Amino acid sequence: MAPIARSRLFILQDLQTPVFPNCTIMEAIESSRGSYAWKSILHGRDVIKRGACWRIGNGKKVQIWQHTWLPLKHPTRVQSPMLEGWEETTVDVLINEDSQTWNEHLIAGLFVPEEAELIKKIPLSRHPTEDKLFWPWTQSGKYSCKSRFRFLKMEEEEGGNENEEETTLHALWSCRELNSVWSQTKWSSRQTSSVTNFKELLSWILNNHGNQELFAMVTWGVWHQRNQVQNHRPCYTLDQLTSQAKEKLAEFVAVLPPITPATPKPKEKWKPPDASLVKINFD
Repeated sequence: MAPIARSRLFILQDLQTPVFPNCTIMEAIESSRGSYAWKSILHGRDVIKRGACWRIGNGKKVQIWQHTWLPLKHPTRVQSPMLEGWEETTVDVLINEDSQTWNEHLIAGLFVPEEAELIKKIPLSRHPTEDKLFWPWTQSGKYSCKSRFRFLKMEEEEGGNENEEETTLHALWSCRELNSVWSQTKWSSRQTSSVTNFKELLSWILNNHGNQELFAMVTWGVWHQRNQVQNHRPCYTLDQLTSQAKEKLAEFVAVLPPITPATPKPKEKWKPPDASLVKINFD
């Protein structure tokens, strides 16, 4: 073993007992007692966790929505909406235990078609094998410093492209993925609008198309859905967003106090004072 490799191994062995005695370095958390060397190790570990991918064996170690396991370069994490209560469900529930094959009916009901087809193509072993974490940025599947820099560069470039392309207008209105949302409203022909930013869109809605309350509720639902998906939390499917927005709007309107028409005040007309009254001015 090379001297550098031996020194790194000794550092991990020295740290394991006081810092992460009951887990591996992949599960260890940062400690206030951690040294600069320990924090540097955790920083490198976090890069590995972002870039590494799970190879499915029995599926018992890999959480469906929390871990990266799809056979893609990036992102390898499931993007389909998470079901409530399934936050920590593992991949083994998708596998028929008797035949060691994918449960295609369940997969079709849980994932969008593209991800469902991708999952069903992942090969499964006929014999009991454990899930293994590997580094997909090298042919051998083993981590290297050179591939780490390549991964970080790709990550930076993709992050920059997303920041340049994504706008509020695209995220809430013009994205083609939202066709199933807006097609259920009076704005199904939204692609014909010539607005260039969200402020212009709002003005267009207010001036020409009414029902601002429903528009506000749908856009809030889209934004909330986007945040839930990015944070891998339970959410509705896109097909359900519009109906959910209409239900929430109906609930809101139902609890509003009734509007009572204002009683017009009678107009007061001038009339001369009573003859028995005397008006006195003084300084």
